[in-house]
Amino acid sequence: MEEDELLISKTERKKQRIATQDKYIFIGLLTVLLVYFNLTLSLGDSQLDWVISWESAPNHEPYSEEEEQNLETVEKRLLGRYLVKNLACTYRNHLNEMARNKSNSFEDLLEFHRLINDLSIESGEEAKDPFSWQHFDNTPPIKWNDNVFSIRHADAPKVKKDFLICLPPKAGTSNWQIAFAKLFNTKEEMAARGVVLQEDKKNVFYPGALYGMVPRYHTVKHAALLKGKEKRYLNTRDPFTRARSGWRDKIQFYPDDPAHDQNNNQFNIYVEKAKMEKGPPAPPKFKVSLEKWLKMLVNDTNDEWMNQHWKSQDGCCHFCAMDYEYILHGRRSEEEWPWVLDQAGLERHF
Repeated sequence: MEEDELLISKTERKKQRIATQDKYIFIGLLTVLLVYFNLTLSLGDSQLDWVISWESAPNHEPYSEEEEQNLETVEKRLLGRYLVKNLACTYRNHLNEMARNKSNSFEDLLEFHRLINDLSIESGEEAKDPFSWQHFDNTPPIKWNDNVFSIRHADAPKVKKDFLICLPPKAGTSNWQIAFAKLFNTKEEMAARGVVLQEDKKNVFYPGALYGMVPRYHTVKHAALLKGKEKRYLNTRDPFTRARSGWRDKIQFYPDDPAHDQNNNQFNIYVEKAKMEKGPPAPPKFKVSLEKWLKMLVNDTNDEWMNQHWKSQDGCCHFCAMDYEYILHGRRSEEEWPWVLDQAGLERHF
Protein backbone atom coordinates (compact mmCIF):
# COMPACT_ATOMS: atom_id res chain seq x y z
CA MET A 1 0.00 0.00 0.00
CA GLU A 2 1.36 3.43 -0.92
CA GLU A 3 1.94 6.11 1.74
CA ASP A 4 -0.84 8.40 0.49
CA GLU A 5 -3.33 5.52 0.58
CA LEU A 6 -2.32 4.72 4.15
CA LEU A 7 -2.79 8.33 5.19
CA ILE A 8 -6.25 8.38 3.61
CA SER A 9 -7.21 5.26 5.59
CA LYS A 10 -6.08 6.85 8.87
CA THR A 11 -9.63 7.11 10.23
CA GLU A 12 -10.33 3.46 9.49
CA ARG A 13 -7.11 2.36 11.18
CA LYS A 14 -7.89 4.47 14.22
CA LYS A 15 -11.27 2.74 14.63
CA GLN A 16 -9.57 -0.65 14.41
CA ARG A 17 -7.27 0.23 17.31
CA ILE A 18 -10.01 1.29 19.72
CA ALA A 19 -10.53 -2.22 21.08
CA THR A 20 -6.84 -2.55 22.00
CA GLN A 21 -6.11 0.86 23.46
CA ASP A 22 -6.22 -0.08 27.11
CA LYS A 23 -3.26 1.17 29.11
CA TYR A 24 -0.94 -1.77 28.52
CA ILE A 25 -1.58 -2.52 24.87
CA PHE A 26 -1.56 1.18 24.06
CA ILE A 27 1.99 1.46 25.34
CA GLY A 28 2.92 -1.64 23.36
CA LEU A 29 1.70 -0.01 20.14
CA LEU A 30 3.66 3.15 20.96
CA THR A 31 7.02 1.46 21.42
CA VAL A 32 8.48 3.34 18.48
CA LEU A 33 7.97 6.58 20.40
CA LEU A 34 8.64 5.53 23.98
CA VAL A 35 11.99 3.94 23.14
CA TYR A 36 13.41 7.45 22.77
CA PHE A 37 13.34 8.04 26.48
CA ASN A 38 14.50 4.89 28.26
CA LEU A 39 12.20 5.71 31.20
CA THR A 40 13.61 9.27 31.53
CA LEU A 41 10.18 10.46 32.66
CA SER A 42 8.89 12.03 35.87
CA LEU A 43 7.55 8.71 37.10
CA GLY A 44 5.55 8.84 40.32
CA ASP A 45 5.11 5.84 42.61
CA SER A 46 1.97 4.71 40.81
CA GLN A 47 3.69 4.66 37.42
CA LEU A 48 6.74 2.98 38.94
CA ASP A 49 4.53 0.22 40.36
CA TRP A 50 3.03 -0.16 36.90
CA VAL A 51 6.47 -0.67 35.34
CA ILE A 52 7.51 -3.13 38.04
CA SER A 53 4.42 -5.29 37.45
CA TRP A 54 4.75 -5.01 33.67
CA GLU A 55 5.60 -8.66 32.94
CA SER A 56 2.27 -9.87 34.30
CA ALA A 57 0.29 -7.28 32.33
CA PRO A 58 -2.14 -8.17 29.51
CA ASN A 59 0.64 -7.33 27.08
CA HIS A 60 1.61 -11.00 27.25
CA GLU A 61 -1.86 -12.51 26.93
CA PRO A 62 -3.21 -13.85 23.62
CA TYR A 63 -5.23 -11.52 21.44
CA SER A 64 -9.00 -11.75 21.69
CA GLU A 65 -10.97 -12.94 18.65
CA GLU A 66 -12.08 -9.35 18.02
CA GLU A 67 -8.51 -8.09 18.15
CA GLU A 68 -7.34 -10.84 15.81
CA GLN A 69 -9.96 -9.77 13.27
CA ASN A 70 -8.69 -6.20 13.44
CA LEU A 71 -5.00 -6.99 13.01
CA GLU A 72 -3.47 -5.45 9.92
CA THR A 73 -1.19 -7.37 7.62
CA VAL A 74 2.45 -7.34 8.67
CA GLU A 75 3.49 -5.19 5.73
CA LYS A 76 0.77 -2.61 6.36
CA ARG A 77 1.57 -2.56 10.08
CA LEU A 78 5.26 -1.96 9.43
CA LEU A 79 4.49 0.81 6.97
CA GLY A 80 2.28 2.43 9.62
CA ARG A 81 5.19 2.38 12.09
CA TYR A 82 7.45 3.85 9.42
CA LEU A 83 5.13 6.83 9.01
CA VAL A 84 4.87 7.28 12.79
CA LYS A 85 8.65 7.13 13.13
CA ASN A 86 9.18 9.72 10.39
CA LEU A 87 6.66 12.08 11.98
CA ALA A 88 8.17 11.57 15.45
CA CYS A 89 11.62 12.41 14.07
CA THR A 90 10.40 15.89 13.14
CA TYR A 91 9.70 16.40 16.88
CA ARG A 92 12.69 14.47 18.23
CA ASN A 93 14.20 17.25 20.35
CA HIS A 94 10.78 18.38 21.52
CA LEU A 95 9.95 14.84 22.66
CA ASN A 96 13.23 14.56 24.54
CA GLU A 97 12.68 17.91 26.23
CA MET A 98 9.20 16.85 27.31
CA ALA A 99 10.60 13.62 28.74
CA ARG A 100 13.26 15.40 30.77
CA ASN A 101 11.17 18.36 31.90
CA LYS A 102 9.90 17.59 35.40
CA SER A 103 6.97 19.97 34.91
CA ASN A 104 5.48 17.55 32.37
CA SER A 105 3.43 14.64 33.65
CA PHE A 106 3.52 11.11 32.35
CA GLU A 107 0.05 11.72 30.91
CA ASP A 108 1.26 14.87 29.06
CA LEU A 109 3.87 12.84 27.23
CA LEU A 110 1.44 10.04 26.41
CA GLU A 111 -1.06 12.54 25.02
CA PHE A 112 1.58 13.93 22.66
CA HIS A 113 2.40 10.36 21.68
CA ARG A 114 -1.25 9.80 20.82
CA LEU A 115 -1.21 12.73 18.42
CA ILE A 116 1.85 11.38 16.63
CA ASN A 117 0.70 7.76 16.66
CA ASP A 118 -2.59 8.79 15.01
CA LEU A 119 -0.74 11.04 12.54
CA SER A 120 -2.99 13.82 13.82
CA ILE A 121 -0.51 16.69 13.73
CA GLU A 122 1.51 18.32 10.99
CA SER A 123 5.20 17.51 10.58
CA GLY A 124 7.56 19.50 12.78
CA GLU A 125 10.50 21.48 11.50
CA GLU A 126 13.42 19.79 13.24
CA ALA A 127 16.41 18.79 11.13
CA LYS A 128 17.55 15.20 10.66
CA ASP A 129 19.65 13.69 13.43
CA PRO A 130 23.26 14.37 12.29
CA PHE A 131 24.68 11.21 13.93
CA SER A 132 27.19 9.30 11.80
CA TRP A 133 28.55 5.75 12.23
CA GLN A 134 31.80 6.70 10.51
CA HIS A 135 33.78 6.83 13.75
CA PHE A 136 33.07 3.11 14.16
CA ASP A 137 34.45 2.17 10.73
CA ASN A 138 37.96 1.16 11.74
CA THR A 139 37.57 0.48 15.45
CA PRO A 140 38.88 -3.03 16.30
CA PRO A 141 38.12 -5.65 17.38
CA ILE A 142 34.40 -5.47 18.27
CA LYS A 143 32.57 -2.17 17.97
CA TRP A 144 30.45 -2.71 21.06
CA ASN A 145 28.55 0.57 20.74
CA ASP A 146 27.67 -0.08 17.09
CA ASN A 147 24.47 -2.10 17.03
CA VAL A 148 23.89 -1.98 13.26
CA PHE A 149 24.78 -5.20 11.43
CA SER A 150 25.33 -5.78 7.71
CA ILE A 151 24.03 -9.07 6.27
CA ARG A 152 25.49 -9.36 2.76
CA HIS A 153 25.93 -12.08 0.15
CA ALA A 154 29.54 -10.95 -0.33
CA ASP A 155 30.28 -12.04 3.25
CA ALA A 156 27.93 -15.04 3.49
CA PRO A 157 26.86 -16.96 0.34
CA LYS A 158 23.68 -18.14 2.10
CA VAL A 159 22.44 -14.53 2.04
CA LYS A 160 20.53 -13.87 -1.18
CA LYS A 161 19.35 -10.32 -0.51
CA ASP A 162 21.60 -7.80 1.28
CA PHE A 163 20.18 -5.84 4.21
CA LEU A 164 21.19 -4.14 7.44
CA ILE A 165 19.52 -4.36 10.81
CA CYS A 166 19.91 -2.61 14.16
CA LEU A 167 19.65 -4.93 17.16
CA PRO A 168 19.62 -2.94 20.43
CA PRO A 169 20.73 -4.99 23.45
CA LYS A 170 18.04 -6.61 25.64
CA ALA A 171 15.65 -6.96 22.70
CA GLY A 172 16.36 -10.58 21.79
CA THR A 173 19.71 -9.46 20.42
CA SER A 174 21.82 -12.46 21.49
CA ASN A 175 19.36 -14.90 19.92
CA TRP A 176 19.45 -13.02 16.63
CA GLN A 177 23.22 -12.65 16.70
CA ILE A 178 23.46 -16.43 17.13
CA ALA A 179 21.05 -16.97 14.25
CA PHE A 180 22.87 -14.56 11.95
CA ALA A 181 26.31 -15.83 13.05
CA LYS A 182 25.40 -19.24 11.66
CA LEU A 183 25.11 -17.64 8.23
CA PHE A 184 28.77 -16.67 8.43
CA ASN A 185 30.23 -19.60 10.39
CA THR A 186 29.71 -23.32 10.88
CA LYS A 187 29.02 -24.56 14.41
CA GLU A 188 32.51 -26.06 14.40
CA GLU A 189 34.07 -22.72 13.49
CA MET A 190 32.08 -21.03 16.23
CA ALA A 191 33.15 -23.67 18.78
CA ALA A 192 36.79 -23.16 17.79
CA ARG A 193 36.40 -19.54 18.90
CA GLY A 194 34.88 -20.58 22.22
CA VAL A 195 31.23 -20.18 21.26
CA VAL A 196 29.58 -23.53 21.97
CA LEU A 197 25.89 -23.19 21.19
CA GLN A 198 23.34 -24.35 23.78
CA GLU A 199 20.15 -23.48 21.98
CA ASP A 200 17.99 -25.75 24.13
CA LYS A 201 18.75 -23.66 27.23
CA LYS A 202 17.62 -20.18 28.27
CA ASN A 203 19.74 -17.32 29.57
CA VAL A 204 23.02 -18.86 28.42
CA PHE A 205 26.10 -16.69 28.84
CA TYR A 206 28.26 -16.62 25.70
CA PRO A 207 31.80 -15.21 25.43
CA GLY A 208 32.45 -11.93 23.67
CA ALA A 209 33.61 -13.72 20.52
CA LEU A 210 29.98 -14.33 19.59
CA TYR A 211 29.38 -10.63 19.18
CA GLY A 212 32.14 -10.24 16.61
CA MET A 213 30.91 -12.90 14.19
CA VAL A 214 28.37 -10.78 12.32
CA PRO A 215 29.84 -7.79 10.44
CA ARG A 216 28.98 -4.37 11.78
CA TYR A 217 27.84 -1.69 9.39
CA HIS A 218 30.71 0.18 7.70
CA THR A 219 29.79 3.55 6.20
CA VAL A 220 32.11 3.11 3.20
CA LYS A 221 32.17 -0.63 2.50
CA HIS A 222 28.44 -1.07 3.05
CA ALA A 223 27.18 2.25 1.66
CA ALA A 224 25.03 0.44 -0.93
CA LEU A 225 22.73 -0.69 1.88
CA LEU A 226 21.56 2.91 2.27
CA LYS A 227 20.32 3.01 -1.30
CA GLY A 228 17.13 1.53 -2.67
CA LYS A 229 14.27 -0.05 -0.74
CA GLU A 230 13.59 -3.09 1.47
CA LYS A 231 17.08 -3.08 2.97
CA ARG A 232 16.91 -1.50 6.44
CA TYR A 233 15.35 -3.08 9.52
CA LEU A 234 15.07 -1.97 13.14
CA ASN A 235 14.25 -4.37 15.96
CA THR A 236 12.61 -2.89 19.08
CA ARG A 237 11.24 -3.97 22.43
CA ASP A 238 8.88 -2.25 24.81
CA PRO A 239 11.14 0.01 26.94
CA PHE A 240 9.58 -1.09 30.23
CA THR A 241 10.14 -4.82 29.67
CA ARG A 242 13.56 -4.02 28.27
CA ALA A 243 14.55 -2.09 31.42
CA ARG A 244 13.37 -4.94 33.61
CA SER A 245 15.18 -7.48 31.46
CA GLY A 246 18.45 -5.57 31.86
CA TRP A 247 18.04 -5.72 35.63
CA ARG A 248 17.16 -9.42 35.68
CA ASP A 249 20.09 -10.41 33.49
CA LYS A 250 22.92 -8.05 34.42
CA ILE A 251 22.21 -7.22 38.07
CA GLN A 252 21.77 -10.79 39.26
CA PHE A 253 24.28 -13.05 41.00
CA TYR A 254 25.21 -16.25 39.13
CA PRO A 255 27.01 -18.41 41.71
CA ASP A 256 26.69 -21.51 39.49
CA ASP A 257 28.12 -19.73 36.44
CA PRO A 258 31.41 -18.03 37.43
CA ALA A 259 32.08 -16.61 33.96
CA HIS A 260 28.64 -14.98 33.82
CA ASP A 261 29.00 -13.72 37.39
CA GLN A 262 32.43 -12.22 36.72
CA ASN A 263 31.24 -10.58 33.50
CA ASN A 264 28.43 -8.83 35.35
CA ASN A 265 30.87 -7.17 37.73
CA GLN A 266 31.47 -4.57 35.01
CA PHE A 267 28.00 -3.20 35.80
CA ASN A 268 28.69 -2.68 39.52
CA ILE A 269 29.22 1.05 38.99
CA TYR A 270 25.51 1.29 38.10
CA VAL A 271 24.60 -0.91 41.06
CA GLU A 272 26.36 1.48 43.44
CA LYS A 273 24.47 4.43 41.95
CA ALA A 274 21.18 2.55 42.27
CA LYS A 275 21.86 1.72 45.92
CA MET A 276 21.78 5.44 46.69
CA GLU A 277 18.13 5.66 45.60
CA LYS A 278 15.24 5.18 48.00
CA GLY A 279 13.52 1.82 47.89
CA PRO A 280 13.29 -1.69 49.34
CA PRO A 281 16.30 -3.97 49.86
CA ALA A 282 17.50 -6.24 47.08
CA PRO A 283 15.58 -9.51 46.67
CA PRO A 284 17.46 -12.82 46.84
CA LYS A 285 19.99 -13.36 44.03
CA PHE A 286 20.02 -9.66 43.05
CA LYS A 287 22.47 -6.88 43.85
CA VAL A 288 19.83 -4.14 44.14
CA SER A 289 16.03 -3.96 44.04
CA LEU A 290 14.16 -3.29 40.81
CA GLU A 291 12.59 -0.17 42.36
CA LYS A 292 15.99 1.37 43.08
CA TRP A 293 17.27 0.27 39.68
CA LEU A 294 14.44 1.97 37.80
CA LYS A 295 14.81 5.17 39.82
CA MET A 296 18.50 5.23 38.96
CA LEU A 297 17.66 4.96 35.24
CA VAL A 298 15.05 7.71 35.56
CA ASN A 299 17.40 10.10 37.36
CA ASP A 300 20.48 9.51 35.20
CA THR A 301 20.01 11.91 32.29
CA ASN A 302 23.45 11.32 30.73
CA ASP A 303 22.06 8.89 28.16
CA GLU A 304 24.98 9.34 25.78
CA TRP A 305 27.33 7.55 28.19
CA MET A 306 24.80 5.01 29.46
CA ASN A 307 25.68 1.34 29.01
CA GLN A 308 24.13 -0.15 25.86
CA HIS A 309 21.98 -2.61 27.79
CA TRP A 310 19.84 0.17 29.29
CA LYS A 311 20.62 3.05 27.00
CA SER A 312 17.57 4.23 25.05
CA GLN A 313 16.97 2.30 21.85
CA ASP A 314 17.18 5.57 19.94
CA GLY A 315 20.60 6.04 21.54
CA CYS A 316 21.59 2.57 20.30
CA CYS A 317 20.13 2.75 16.78
CA HIS A 318 19.62 6.47 16.06
CA PHE A 319 16.17 6.16 14.52
CA CYS A 320 16.27 9.59 12.91
CA ALA A 321 19.76 9.29 11.38
CA MET A 322 19.15 6.01 9.51
CA ASP A 323 16.16 5.53 7.22
CA TYR A 324 14.92 2.30 8.79
CA GLU A 325 12.09 1.09 6.56
CA TYR A 326 10.80 -1.78 8.68
CA ILE A 327 10.37 -1.40 12.45
CA LEU A 328 9.83 -4.70 14.26
CA HIS A 329 8.22 -5.05 17.68
CA GLY A 330 9.20 -7.80 20.09
CA ARG A 331 5.58 -8.32 21.10
CA ARG A 332 4.74 -9.33 17.54
CA SER A 333 7.96 -11.22 16.76
CA GLU A 334 6.21 -14.52 15.99
CA GLU A 335 4.41 -12.83 13.09
CA GLU A 336 6.94 -10.26 11.99
CA TRP A 337 10.26 -12.09 12.00
CA PRO A 338 9.08 -14.88 9.66
CA TRP A 339 7.93 -12.13 7.29
CA VAL A 340 11.36 -10.47 7.47
CA LEU A 341 13.20 -13.73 6.84
CA ASP A 342 10.93 -14.46 3.90
CA GLN A 343 11.61 -10.99 2.48
CA ALA A 344 15.34 -11.59 2.84
CA GLY A 345 15.16 -15.10 1.36
CA LEU A 346 16.50 -16.64 4.58
CA GLU A 347 13.46 -18.54 5.84
CA ARG A 348 14.91 -21.97 5.01
CA HIS A 349 18.04 -21.24 7.08
CA PHE A 350 16.12 -20.60 10.32
